[in-house]
Amino acid sequence: MLATTIAWDNALSWTWEQAVDAVEATMTQISSNVKKLSKEVTRSFIIRNSHTPCKMHWDLAVERALQIISRSSSPLIKVVLARTSKVVIANDINPIAWLAYLQVKGENAYQFCLQPPNAPAFIGNTPEQLYHRKFLGISSEAIAGTRARGGSMALDLQMQLDLLSSPKDHLEFTIVRENIRKKLEAVCDRIVVEPNKTIRKLPILQHLYARLAGELRSEDDEKYLIEGCMLGLLVGLEEEKVSLQLALDQHW
Repeated sequence: MLATTIAWDNALSWTWEQAVDAVEATMTQISSNVKKLSKEVTRSFIIRNSHTPCKMHWDLAVERALQIISRSSSPLIKVVLARTSKVVIANDINPIAWLAYLQVKGENAYQFCLQPPNAPAFIGNTPEQLYHRKFLGISSEAIAGTRARGGSMALDLQMQLDLLSSPKDHLEFTIVRENIRKKLEAVCDRIVVEPNKTIRKLPILQHLYARLAGELRSEDDEKYLIEGCMLGLLVGLEEEKVSLQLALDQHW
């Protein structure tokens, strides 16, 4: 599948219709099946929604995780709890149109859309790049700790400094960064961390951020990174089975 976005400006005598016609003419040269998507994502309304686990089980999971972390011999130093939210809407949404909408709204973020033939689409919008590879060069990003953006420049700076100086957020961020470093060191000769810790600003949030880069010893080592669900998916765990057992205990 090949998709494209277009730009137009009526003031420059390049209207929406002209832009679409030009792109369609170009795409027709390489594809026999060209479809135009609407200019905007189709509006809809929510019929119902549900969350798993519910709030009561969520609160119990938080308490359970804190109890495990507080133990003196606990191998668990960080856990990211999650839940599934199911939203049923009145009509279908074109996944490519939705992706294009996220690309406009998701400034300084990464969007993706995976859709096997005759299957639902899996769409994401994330502030961190799992990894990027060019030849043997590979890089990843560590992101943790969160503050809102301030309504003014002074307030935004104040919240930024609060995030940078927070011991709790520093520990959380260090766990993520060092876990990624450890995973990269297993397949790379030398790891460069630059910046070591800074602020990544998004439209409504800001996070602690670091970039790690290295060179793979072999092209086959990329398989290890993918199969190991590496870089940020199970960070900060000396024994991943502890996290799995916690999930089983809470039935999610």
